[in-house]
Amino acid sequence: MPLRPALGHTPIQPAAAARPKESAAMSPPSSLPSPARLVLAGLLYLLAGLVSQALDDPASSVLYVWLPSGVGVATLILAPRRQWPAYVGVFLLVEIVLRALRGEAPVTLAVLALTAVATAVLTAWIVVRLAPGRRGLGYVGALVLAALLGGIANALLDVLWISYAEDQPFLSVAVPWALADAAGVLIVAPVVLDWTQFRARRSGGPSRRDFALGAAAFVAMLFVTHVLFDGNTAERFPGSVGFALTWMPVVLAVVIGLVWGARGGSLAVLLLAIQVLYQTAQGDGPFASLETRPGESVLEAQIYLAATAVLMLLLHTLRGTRELALEQAAAWRARFELALAGSNQLMYRYDPYRDLLEWGGDLESAFGMNHEQLDTVEALLTHVHPEDRERVRVFWTARADAVPTDQTSIRYRVAHREGGWRDVTDVGSPLLDAEGEIAIVAGLCRLGPLQQRQD
Repeated sequence: MPLRPALGHTPIQPAAAARPKESAAMSPPSSLPSPARLVLAGLLYLLAGLVSQALDDPASSVLYVWLPSGVGVATLILAPRRQWPAYVGVFLLVEIVLRALRGEAPVTLAVLALTAVATAVLTAWIVVRLAPGRRGLGYVGALVLAALLGGIANALLDVLWISYAEDQPFLSVAVPWALADAAGVLIVAPVVLDWTQFRARRSGGPSRRDFALGAAAFVAMLFVTHVLFDGNTAERFPGSVGFALTWMPVVLAVVIGLVWGARGGSLAVLLLAIQVLYQTAQGDGPFASLETRPGESVLEAQIYLAATAVLMLLLHTLRGTRELALEQAAAWRARFELALAGSNQLMYRYDPYRDLLEWGGDLESAFGMNHEQLDTVEALLTHVHPEDRERVRVFWTARADAVPTDQTSIRYRVAHREGGWRDVTDVGSPLLDAEGEIAIVAGLCRLGPLQQRQD
């Protein structure tokens, strides 16, 4: 006969009863991205392909740039490795559609589609392998190296087949083919990587002045690019002046990147690339106007845009590294200030060569004064109790001169601005440099209670 639980006691449940809920909570992450993400990635890939085909050079069998490579590489970099097969399937399907729109033969279509997706996987794998944190100059180097290796692999496989199937010269096609793929990665991948991390915020971001400056630079970049790349540049500018002026849009793009940050800069490079490639494909601009042999304008435009993209990557990386260092320094300072406030202490650092006394902690609460009012030893001594002043002067003079002494602490009183004396226990010592000379005097002041004046 089973025993009934005593009144007020809950019967113990068997351990097995909790297992289904536990196993549900510990279920492995899905290897499939959400349908919305797959559709969005496919649409971006398709749109990038249609834009690339619109920028085609009618006199060449090579596209100026293959933007889908950047979409594919960035998507795979952002996605967990277990979700790569799903994205690869979507990209392969879109590649087949894009190649069919160009009227490729079935076998050529299959070769080009498979190679494009395979090299995108290779490029993303190299970046993830070499720079998983996507930070610092190592990330820029990894992305540039991966883009070049992916572009070379793509060109080797594709152009070998095209040379065999369509009797095309290998070298004259392979070089711009590789650059078209690499440029697509360097131009588009930063845009996707930066903008997927965008979150609307109520505060932060550029100030109104910086936003206006960035907008002005953005409009100026589009206008200057149109002027330089529209029509026959050789007729409007003497000699090669028009070619030399191609640095102007790059400078304006850099200004946009400095003011608007990584997202604004990568977007500026993308729009600059589309504008330059579109007008160059029409036979306009300095690259097409000064072309001496077929295919030369393609190479010049590709190298120009790839160099601009790499410059913007370096700018964003150095700017991001500096901002991260400043944020970390501010965070550490905040922690340090909280620690000082919580332990009722002040920190000081004295430079005897400049007679500069720097403080850390809440001086306003301790003495009712700010840092400027106590920025020298003499200024501190004027607020020390008259009975303690000479002892404190001797103590500080000995430390500033690095005189050997057994005394490492001293207790004295400091006047509070609103009245009374704050009891202070000063603990510190001189720090020497590599040559044995005094560098600074550093220490802590433990704060005691505030006592009413007796004088």
